[in-house]
Amino acid sequence: MGVNRRRLEDLVPPLELCQRIPAGAFADSALVWVVVGDGSGGERWYLVERKNVGETKYPEIHPAPTLAEILAAFRNEGVVYPTAAFANQAFKWLVLCGESGDDFAFDDENVTTAALKLWLELNERKEENA
Repeated sequence: MGVNRRRLEDLVPPLELCQRIPAGAFADSALVWVVVGDGSGGERWYLVERKNVGETKYPEIHPAPTLAEILAAFRNEGVVYPTAAFANQAFKWLVLCGESGDDFAFDDENVTTAALKLWLELNERKEENA
């Protein structure tokens, strides 16, 4: 029985968001997005296990962190462990971070996407203040 790719993709944020992850971040993510093609415009992106990716096999690779990996990244950076919950009557995912709950991100369908949006926002703020 093969892996259901649709279910696998539901575990990670979309490619467009993963492409915003800074180089070196989530370097140990179990899953990665890779591009396959010859450069003639017919490239396609696939989600694969990192262990199946050779460094020269694919021209472009982006980490695709799971929710557990994103929450661990928050914890490793000293951020109060985020929580996930439904919010508002629209039942959007809400990821809260910090004791006051001042930092948050929404996503209509995927809590992992909301968590990465928040991680990217906090990382960008950290870089601006460095």
